[in-house]
Amino acid sequence: MLEREYLVLPGSPIPVTVEMAEMEDDDVGMPERSLKESAKRHRDADNAPHTAKPGTVEHAYGPKWRAMEKKHKQEMDDLKKKQEEEKEALLKEQTPKLRQENERVVREEREHQEKKRRQESNLQNQVQMENMRVMQMQLQKMQNLQQMQEMSAGGGGGGGMGVPPMGPMGGNQPMGPMGPLG
Repeated sequence: MLEREYLVLPGSPIPVTVEMAEMEDDDVGMPERSLKESAKRHRDADNAPHTAKPGTVEHAYGPKWRAMEKKHKQEMDDLKKKQEEEKEALLKEQTPKLRQENERVVREEREHQEKKRRQESNLQNQVQMENMRVMQMQLQKMQNLQQMQEMSAGGGGGGGMGVPPMGPMGGNQPMGPMGPLG
């Protein structure tokens, strides 16, 4: 019925366009008791909604209002469609670049982890090498000390080799690197 006729509400020359509403559970607006009474409200209440009668200005402008609303709705639909197409195009353009960037970040992270692992491995090798060097030095010292002890104990004869040096008082006390032994 409302597609052929024009429903006009009080206080507005624009006919009402009716569409199916989506039910929402929103409590929007103010309760009626908080609205202030006004002369306009009373006047509008006296003029009930009505359909425009043929031959009236309301009836003459009804089709123009409806055509304008259809045009605006079509323009909005076209604009929404264009915006969605632009969004899809931009997303299509951005997606491979995001993938490339993510791959680059992952690759750089792997390279960083590999470099860190190599540095840790090199550090461990250096520590092991230093430990081996210290152990070799200790072993060499022990071997030197053992050789000196063997020499001072009288092992080996002749030519001054293996003969312990004389003590400070000319005694036969063997001498070590730090002084007389025993």
